[in-house]
Amino acid sequence: APIRSILLDLVRRPQHPPLRLLYGTTLAIYRDELAALPGLTLDIVAPERVFDEAAHRYVEVDRDRTRHIFICGVGAPVLALRDRLRAAGYPRRAVQYERW
Repeated sequence: APIRSILLDLVRRPQHPPLRLLYGTTLAIYRDELAALPGLTLDIVAPERVFDEAAHRYVEVDRDRTRHIFICGVGAPVLALRDRLRAAGYPRRAVQYERW
């Protein structure tokens, strides 16, 4: 739920960058509401695949290291993805994270 309030705040701003949410869930809470937000692309993947999918998309395939990435999740995979993104050339401040 915290990501919902962050996204709602961002899309209410007059100008915001394009947003993409890679959502690892089977329940897809707020799916319809999030999918309707202007400027947000919502990609839902299986929870056990979300960190691997993020690494694939933003390390292996996409070479644009100017993106800002916010990682939110449970446990050690959050830190592992953070470290992998930073090791791939994303600036430290461009990779934010919250682990619960």
